[in-house]
Amino acid sequence: MKYIPLAARICLSIIFFKAGFQHLFAFNDFVGYIGQTIPLAPLWAIGTIAFQLLGALSLLLGYQIRMGSTLLIIFL
Repeated sequence: MKYIPLAARICLSIIFFKAGFQHLFAFNDFVGYIGQTIPLAPLWAIGTIAFQLLGALSLLLGYQIRMGSTLLIIFL
């Protein structure tokens, strides 16, 4: 039972890592997509990718979990 929170953190972090890396590797497409609705799209795209990757890394490593969770909640 003590490994269930670890498994949950790993599974959740995988979701955000995948999304963050997809946005990172298709950055121009992502900026074009969000640029249709909001101004300063490159700035928002960089922030989105940073929040996803840093939050997922925090969950995965178990370091500053509350801060990482807060970043992911803000992103959502």
